[in-house]
Amino acid sequence: MKPLFLTCAGLFFVGCLNAQQLIDSLKVPKPVIHKFYQWFPGATGVKWRALTNASGFEVTGKQRYPVNLLLDRKGAVLYLKTKFMGSDDSIFEVPAKALQRFDSIMPKAKDVIWTKGDDKTTEDTLSSHFHVDINGQPDDVPAPDITFDSSGNIYSYEYSSDFPYRKLPAKALGYLKDHYKKVDYKDSDEGTIYFMCNKIKSFYIPIDSGKYLVELTFDNAGNLLKETKKLKPRGRNIE
Repeated sequence: MKPLFLTCAGLFFVGCLNAQQLIDSLKVPKPVIHKFYQWFPGATGVKWRALTNASGFEVTGKQRYPVNLLLDRKGAVLYLKTKFMGSDDSIFEVPAKALQRFDSIMPKAKDVIWTKGDDKTTEDTLSSHFHVDINGQPDDVPAPDITFDSSGNIYSYEYSSDFPYRKLPAKALGYLKDHYKKVDYKDSDEGTIYFMCNKIKSFYIPIDSGKYLVELTFDNAGNLLKETKKLKPRGRNIE
């Protein structure tokens, strides 16, 4: 039977009918401890319980938001409930198939946040979508934002990476040279490239034009999608 959740004053109160009393973390296998703190490295108020059939462990804690997980003895996450980011007391369960698929493609992911499609803080409105954001990747490793459906299928896989201006599509480079002729483009100048399912989605370019701070977005073919200009504060330059 799955853990039962009650909310009180915005906090989780968790009881698991098939779990024993609280146990010391020293009695929990290292792979289980490792997986929990890999996903939630800053968790506080952590409490462990062993299932009565000795098949796994239930753990509760809080990192940004309360979390409740069920893991098998090898550290595989079987069950996860957490709180909506845009609500004080609503909770949701991440489907087991989404958890398994995520762990299979990102087994070393650190510091993860799960959100649901109909959360107030997301642009997605589909309640059958579950998003995972990875915050613990090294600086030189792209951190993808992955969306799964309730069956564990990948709906979208987005990430970004820095890239030199000189690698922009010719059409985008032509636009920059035509509209910002006075800008000194250096080989070291970098923008951000966004990928969707390993295909280029868009390019983001910040420019200091002298009077204005300019932000441009191009599609994968180099067509301009968006251009914004803000008057530059005195004495400020883009490094």
